[in-house]
Amino acid sequence: ENKAFQRIMADFASSSHNRDWIFTDEELRKIRSDIYQQTVTKYSQINAEYILTDDEQLMLINSWQSQIRKICDHLNFENKVHLTAMTLFKRFYLYHSLCDFKPEVFICTAVCLAYKIEEVNLDFSIFAQIANKLCKASEVTKAELPFISGIKFHLTVFHPYRSLIALMSHLRQNRDRLSNQSLSVTEIEKTAMGTIFKSMASDAHFKYPPAMITLAAVHHALSLHGEKLETLFKDIMETSTEEIEEYNAIFSDIEQKSRPNPEKEKNLKKKFKKFTQKLEAKNTKKEA
Repeated sequence: ENKAFQRIMADFASSSHNRDWIFTDEELRKIRSDIYQQTVTKYSQINAEYILTDDEQLMLINSWQSQIRKICDHLNFENKVHLTAMTLFKRFYLYHSLCDFKPEVFICTAVCLAYKIEEVNLDFSIFAQIANKLCKASEVTKAELPFISGIKFHLTVFHPYRSLIALMSHLRQNRDRLSNQSLSVTEIEKTAMGTIFKSMASDAHFKYPPAMITLAAVHHALSLHGEKLETLFKDIMETSTEEIEEYNAIFSDIEQKSRPNPEKEKNLKKKFKKFTQKLEAKNTKKEA
């Protein structure tokens, strides 16, 4: 019997991730609203119409996850590095405003910390060549400590990748249970991974344990091929009708909240650029 999945769930239960980074919808709204109000107060010399609202900041944070993936793809990082970087980035900007910390720098810093956390053997100079398209390597080095402090020094990241690998390993060992023996486990894994990446553009990782997101993604992938989660994994979990409904609800939540809106994102980036220009003008005036 494959114990890896249960071990991942047990480890998560006692982690700082579970203790400090899982919230209700109401808690998330309050945190973001407080950050917005603090930002408006801090930059009272700039018209509030140029400051991103909490919902607008959230939309940009989620859209910038694609920048993280581009850097990781350039460096041929495994999916676990992508997801660690994306999780760190979301954690930091949950408690901080884009107005205070340049996103280009903190995108790169999130990737830099992620490949160190995941113990990737990469010379920093190689990373710096890729990151240089967004910011200077010296800015990343300088930002590391504020970033780590900004996420409460919590560098342990549980994300759905590890539980997905455990489930797919179990499925490969028991593929005789598949009603369609020509179905590729790799194809199921690929479909589920697509949902997991999509979930990073939603609040799923702040609301559900990573293993639950994995189960929702795998359940959806299996359903597309006429297979049943409860049949394939019956010896490593008990799956009730209520739990299947919960996986469906999680998948629905991810689908609804992760839909991109390119036109709105473009306008918000323009709005944020206007803010930075006005702030720079104010600072220049002060120094003159």
